[in-house]
Amino acid sequence: MQSSEDSAGAARSSRQVAAVTVTRSVDRWRLLRLVLGVTGLFYLVTGLWPFLTRVLPLHALFSATRLANNTFPSDAALGLTALIGVLLLLAALRTKPDSLIIGLGAASAVLYALLDVRWRPTLGWRVLPDLIAEIVIALVLIVLYAAARLYDRRHGS
Repeated sequence: MQSSEDSAGAARSSRQVAAVTVTRSVDRWRLLRLVLGVTGLFYLVTGLWPFLTRVLPLHALFSATRLANNTFPSDAALGLTALIGVLLLLAALRTKPDSLIIGLGAASAVLYALLDVRWRPTLGWRVLPDLIAEIVIALVLIVLYAAARLYDRRHGS
């Protein structure tokens, strides 16, 4: 009788399930691609909107800052802004965007922040939200790219 109890106890102990711990890590490349996509869409809309207001019955995007007249920014700057947006959107589709695209996005954000500072005396503090957004975009792109590269180096990817 005791041997059957011993075998029953052994069977019970073999059926016990060990606790499994699952940890989730943030996919830094996916997060970077999301930021690139949002930034690219922002620049694409910023660059194309004034062109669209000429042919479609749309309100001027820059009316809050009195930039609705077509003298500022110039058509070339609008075209380049839209092109930067397209490049950032295309980079967001890549598995691991390269440093040149990240540099383009961060440098563009810094440039637009400097333009906001330059035009602040003329436009007043209405450019402050855009200035803050551009600085945040530049910092987020640089920090996320550095974090993703560092993670890859540490984990041998």
